[in-house]
Amino acid sequence: MNEKITSYEALMEEQQRLKDKLDTHKLQIRNDILELKQELRPVIKTMSFLGKLAIPDATHNNALKAGAGMTAEWIAKKALSSNPILQLIVPTLVKNYSSHYVGKVVPFLKKMKDKIFSKKRPVILE
Repeated sequence: MNEKITSYEALMEEQQRLKDKLDTHKLQIRNDILELKQELRPVIKTMSFLGKLAIPDATHNNALKAGAGMTAEWIAKKALSSNPILQLIVPTLVKNYSSHYVGKVVPFLKKMKDKIFSKKRPVILE
């Protein structure tokens, strides 16, 4: 608005017009951000995957992770025994990647252990 504001009513109208304009711009920015997130989702997933390959999960460095890592590394080395260059690189990547998922298996294994050992077995008397 390029006109001079001369009355209180004109001031209130201008304020309302500017608030409406601000709300419109906020909505447009919010929509642009959502659209950008949608477009970048494949890139974010790819970077997450590559990060899991490059960096092992060190939050719970326990025997289960060590055993799973050694097993994954051994299997990858056996599978790639014909190519020495891949034999150096791939087992480490597999070990790093698997370390991110071993922690999720632990609760499942605990539940299975509880189910197996909590069942009452019939006592056989001789």
